[in-house]
Amino acid sequence: MTLDALASEKHATVFYPLPSQSEGKSFIAKKLFLANGGGLWIQDIRNKVLFFDGSNILPKRGSALGHQPEQLAYLDNYFWSFLGSDIYRSSPKQKRELVFSLPPGSEIQKIGASKRFIWVTDQVNFYSFNVDTSEFITYSLMELYQHSSQSNIQINDARFVYKKWVLATTLGAYVSNQNNFDYVENSEHQYSELLYFSEKRRELIVGSKLGAVIFDIQNTTVPKKTIISGHVLSIAEAEQEYWIGTKDGLFIYSFLTGNVRRLDGNSSMSTNFSGHRIHSIVNDELGGMWVATEKGVFYVSLFGNKFMRVPAHQVSNDWSNNNKLMLKAMLDKAGYWFVTKSGLFKVEKKAIHNKIQYYRGKVFDFIETGGHLWLATDRGILCLDAETGKVDVDNDDLPPLLKEMKTHLLEVDSNENIMGVSKQVLWKYDLEKEKLTSIASPWDSNPSPLSDVTNVIATKSNELVIGTKQGLYILKEGQVRLIEKSISYGRVISIIEVQDNVLWVASNYGLFQFDLAQDQLLSLPMVDEHATPKCLMKNDSGVWVTSSMGLSRYNIEGEKIGHYGQPFGLINNEFVAGFCSTATDKSSLLVLGSLYNLIYVDTDALSVSKLPSSRVILSQIRVNQSLVGLGVAKTGRTNISYGDSIDFQFGVLPQIGNVVLEYRINDEIQWKSFDGAKLTFARLLPGDYRIDIRPTLGGNPRGSISSYYFSVSKPWFISSYAIASYVFALLTLGVSFTLWRSRRMRRANRDLKAQIALKTEQLRHQSRILLSNNHKLRKQLHVRRLIFSQAIISFKERLQQRSFDMSDDEIALKIRISDQISAQLELLLNVRAAQDKAVPVYNLSLILDSAINGWTEEFTKEGISIDVHSSLEKQQYVTLDYFNLDEVFNLLFDGVLRRCSREQVVYFSSNTLEDKLTLIMTDYGSRIDEQYHQSHQWNDIRSLVTKSGGDAKMFCTDEKNIIELTWLCGLAFDEMSVFEVDSVQLNRLCSEQDSDPWIEKLEKLVADNFSDSEFSTSAAAKMMFVSERSLQRRFKSATTRTFTDYLNEVRLDHACRRLLAGDKVSDAAFECGFNDPSYFSKRFKHRFGVPPTQFVEDREYKPELTDL
Repeated sequence: MTLDALASEKHATVFYPLPSQSEGKSFIAKKLFLANGGGLWIQDIRNKVLFFDGSNILPKRGSALGHQPEQLAYLDNYFWSFLGSDIYRSSPKQKRELVFSLPPGSEIQKIGASKRFIWVTDQVNFYSFNVDTSEFITYSLMELYQHSSQSNIQINDARFVYKKWVLATTLGAYVSNQNNFDYVENSEHQYSELLYFSEKRRELIVGSKLGAVIFDIQNTTVPKKTIISGHVLSIAEAEQEYWIGTKDGLFIYSFLTGNVRRLDGNSSMSTNFSGHRIHSIVNDELGGMWVATEKGVFYVSLFGNKFMRVPAHQVSNDWSNNNKLMLKAMLDKAGYWFVTKSGLFKVEKKAIHNKIQYYRGKVFDFIETGGHLWLATDRGILCLDAETGKVDVDNDDLPPLLKEMKTHLLEVDSNENIMGVSKQVLWKYDLEKEKLTSIASPWDSNPSPLSDVTNVIATKSNELVIGTKQGLYILKEGQVRLIEKSISYGRVISIIEVQDNVLWVASNYGLFQFDLAQDQLLSLPMVDEHATPKCLMKNDSGVWVTSSMGLSRYNIEGEKIGHYGQPFGLINNEFVAGFCSTATDKSSLLVLGSLYNLIYVDTDALSVSKLPSSRVILSQIRVNQSLVGLGVAKTGRTNISYGDSIDFQFGVLPQIGNVVLEYRINDEIQWKSFDGAKLTFARLLPGDYRIDIRPTLGGNPRGSISSYYFSVSKPWFISSYAIASYVFALLTLGVSFTLWRSRRMRRANRDLKAQIALKTEQLRHQSRILLSNNHKLRKQLHVRRLIFSQAIISFKERLQQRSFDMSDDEIALKIRISDQISAQLELLLNVRAAQDKAVPVYNLSLILDSAINGWTEEFTKEGISIDVHSSLEKQQYVTLDYFNLDEVFNLLFDGVLRRCSREQVVYFSSNTLEDKLTLIMTDYGSRIDEQYHQSHQWNDIRSLVTKSGGDAKMFCTDEKNIIELTWLCGLAFDEMSVFEVDSVQLNRLCSEQDSDPWIEKLEKLVADNFSDSEFSTSAAAKMMFVSERSLQRRFKSATTRTFTDYLNEVRLDHACRRLLAGDKVSDAAFECGFNDPSYFSKRFKHRFGVPPTQFVEDREYKPELTDL
C-alpha cells in the first residue's frame, strides 16, 4: 500500500477546534482577520470583535472594540468602520478616530480593504483612501447602470489589482477606467459575491452563487478554470491550492493536478462540514488555515497531509474504542491482516475498501508462517492457508489438547516453532516433529502470571520475552525470570527487538530498553514524562513510537530525534495501544490505528519534512492592572511612567503541547524561562527596553524570536531640570556651610591653640616628674625583689645543711621540719607578704648589698666606685617600724649620681653606739647646698627614715658630704639556731605534737575532706561525734584559733600550690572547696596580700627574679 494509491481515495482531514469548544463554548465567526503581530481576530455573528492568542479568547466579556459595527475592514492593526457618512478607525480598547467623511447626504453601503487602501461605496460613487498618502479618489458608478435595467446595483467586494480597481457586484465584475468602471464581459451578468487576487500566481478568482471562476490576469477573455461548488462565501490561498468556502461546505482546488475535492473533515470527530456554511478562511502564514464555519472556528495544518487518514467506517464497521483491533502486515504480499470482533480479514493494497473475510468469529491472536495462518480463537487453534483462507488439511491434524485449548497469544520463533500462552499453560509446538511441549512448571506461582500476559515475542536467539500486567519476564533455557526493574513501568503494551538481544518495551508508565546480553534496563525519554507509549515499530528511518501525544522518532541508540503531534495532523490520545504495523512492500510506510481512522505515514517523506514553526503572540498588555493593549503589533512601543508595573500576556500559534516560553531583556545573553504565559515587570529604571520571546520544546527552540518594545519615562525628580536644581541647591548649601564652618573653625582653632599651648607646658613639666619617679620606682622594685629573693635563698641553703652528731630519728624529724619550712619559704619567695603588726628585725648589711647590686650598672656607666667598710660585711641588724629601706637607698643613690663625677668613690661604713646603729655614707662630690638641703629629695629621704623608725642627718663641706642614717639595733639572728636543737627539745616538741590524738584525727579529717565544698564545722562535728560548739571550743583551746580559720588556711594553702602548678584560678577554687570564686579571691587576698590573678601574674614574672 503506497500513499499514491491512497491519494485517489476520499480521506479525512483533522480540524482542530478552539480550546474553548472543550469547555462547551462555541464562537461562530462571520469574519476572520490575521493580526499583524500574529494571532487571530474574530468578528462573531453578534458583531463582537475578539482576539485569539492560541490559548485564550480575549476579552472574556464584551468586545475588544467599544462599538459593534455590522461591517469591518482590517488594515495596519486598525479596524475601519463607518457611521452615516463618516469613516472611523479604531484599535482595541481605544476610542475610535474619525479619518475622513463623504459628502453630506451620502449613505455608505459597504466598506473594505485592499492593499494599502480603504474603500467605501454609496449609491452613486466608489471611494478609495490611501492610508499612506491620505489620497482620496472618487469613482462614479453611473456606468454600471448602463449595462443593466436594475435600479439598484450592490457592490459586494473590491480588489486593487495593478493600479486598477476590480469590483464584484450583483451584476458581475467591473474594472476601473480613470474615474469610471468598465464591465467585464466574461462575468456574464452573474451575481459576484467576492474577489481574490493571487500575487504569486497572478490570478483573479471571482466567487459567485454558482461557484468560483479563475482568470489569468494577463488574459481575462477566457476563464482559466471554473469551479462549480455553490454559493462562494470565502476564498484563501495555500502553498499549492485554493481553499474555497461556500454555503455547502469547503472545497480545495489543487494547482498541481487541477482537481477539485471536497474537504469534509472527520465525521467520527464531529467535524464533517458537508452542507455547512464556511464564512471565512485565513492563511496563518505558518503552514495552516483558519476556517470559520457555522459550527465554530477550526484550525487545519497543511503539514497534516503527511498523515493520510482512511475513515474508520471504510475499514471496519466494528471500529470503536471498546473493540480490540489487530493489524499485521502480510509476509509475502503487499497487504494486511486485519482482526475485528467479527473475525479475520485480508486487505490488499489494490482494494483498501474491499476486505476478504478469512474467518468469522472471535480471534484472540494470529501469526503467519510458512504460507499458513495460525489462529488462536475461542474454539481453539486453527491453521488456515494464507492464500485461500481455507483450513489447511495437512496441518489440521493437531493434538486434541491444542485444538481445544483456549489460547490468547501466539508467537513463532526462528526455528518455526509455534509458542502459545493460555491462562493455564505456556506451550510450544514443534511443526517438524509435530510435538507439543508444556513449559508450565516455572509458572507455579499463585496466581499464575499467565492470566495477565499481554505480549509475547521470540528473539533472534530464541529467547521468549513475555510481557504481563506486572512487568517483563524472560524464558531462557527452560527457566522463567522476572525483570525486577520492569515492575515500576506497569503493564507491558508493546515489545520489539531493535537490535540483536536489545529489546524496546512500551509500558503504561514509560518506555525502556532492555539488553538481554548484559541484563541491563535503561529508561528512554518520552516527549513528555507524563505521556503514555502505545505501540512500537522499526524501519530504516529509525524506531517509531506512538503515544498519547502523537508519533515520536528515535535512533537505535535511544535518542529522540523528532516528534509529530497536535496540531500538525495528529490528535492527542487517538492512538490505540498495540495497533500499528509496517508495510511489507515498502518499509518506510507505517500503518497506525487510531480511535477515528487508519493512518498511513511515509516515514521517508516525514523525516525530511520540517515541522511548521510557532510564533509567540503578545495578546495583551496591562499597566498597573489596567488593560492598555490587546492583540498588540510587534512594531508598537508602550510607554509607562516610572514606578508603574507592566504585565505582558503571551500566546503561541500554532499551539503546541508542553511548549515553554523563554525571554531575555535588551542584549542579555542568557535566556530565562517563565511559567504560564504572563510576564510582569515592576520598579524598572527609566529607559528603553526590548523583550525577546521565543518558544521552546524539550529545551530546544521551537520557533522564531519575537521582540516587543516599551519605555519607562523619567520621573520629574530625575529629569535634567530637576538634577540641575539639585546640583545648584547642593552647591549653595555647600558654599554656605563651608563659610559658616570656616568661621567656626577659625575661632575654635584660636581657642584650641591657646589650650594646647597651656596643656603642652603642663604635660612637659609632668612628664619630667613622671620620668624621674618611674626610674626611681623601677629601681626600688628591683632592689626589693633582690633583697627578698636573696634572703629566702640564703635561708633555704642553711636549712639544707646536716648535722652529723644526731640520731636517725632526730635526722628524720629535722628533715621533716626542714621540708616544711622550705615549702613555706618557697611559698614566701613567690608571694609579696603584707607588713606584720609586730616590729621585725632586718639584716641591714644584706639590704645594702642588694641595693648596691641593683645600681651597679648605673654606677659603672658614670664611672663611680662604691666602697663598703668591713664593719658592714658582718651581719648588722636593725629594728624597723616599716620596711622602706629600698626606697631610702634608691633616693640616696640617685643623689650620688647627680653630685659625683667620674673616678670618685662613695664610702659606706657603720657605727654602733649603745642600742643604735648608724649607717654613714661619705662622698666627695659637689656640695649639698642649702637649696638641695631644702629640696623635696632630702625631705623624702628624711620622711622615709622617720617612717621606718630611724633618724636622718646631713653634714656638708666643700670637700665632702656625709649622711648619717640611725636606727635601733636588732638582736643578731643566728639562722643556724633553727637547726641546732638538742634531742631533749626535739623529743619535747614531738611529745607536744603527739600529746592530743583528737587534734591529729581532726587535722587528718580536714586533710581528707577540705576539697569538698560541703565540708564545714557542722560536718566535721558529725564525723567526730561531738557537737559543733564542743568542736570549736576544744580546737581553739588547743591551737588558739578557730576551726573555720584553720580550714580556710588549709584550703588556701592547697589553692596556692595549685596556682603555682599552673592551674586556672577558677579550677583551683573549685578543687579546694570554694563554690564562689569571688569569695575565694577575697579570702586569698586576705591571707596572701594579693588577689589570685595578681599572684599568677607575679608567678609568671619569677624567671626574671631568678636571673637576678
